[in-house]
Amino acid sequence: MHTAIFWGECMAREPDFVPPQTSEMRALWRRHQDPDIRRLLLEINHLRNVLREMDDLRAVVDRAWKDDIGGQLVALEKMRYRLLEERVRRGLLDP
Repeated sequence: MHTAIFWGECMAREPDFVPPQTSEMRALWRRHQDPDIRRLLLEINHLRNVLREMDDLRAVVDRAWKDDIGGQLVALEKMRYRLLEERVRRGLLDP
């Protein structure tokens, strides 16, 4: 999936890439003392934790919706699918 990202004044498409595995990020942390590189690694880790939390919260809302209303809420189903895509992209699940 391509998402729009901003580089200065122009908007570009994010190129396809293989996301770094946790082990690779740990190796980068040990290898590089540069505070900017370490800050980026911390940000990646933080965002991954936020995604995990968002998926947990989505599951709670989904269960409550199904218990109270029945059926699926389309927005939650789309969110579930998007979070699943992200886990597959990161290599946490097989496609």
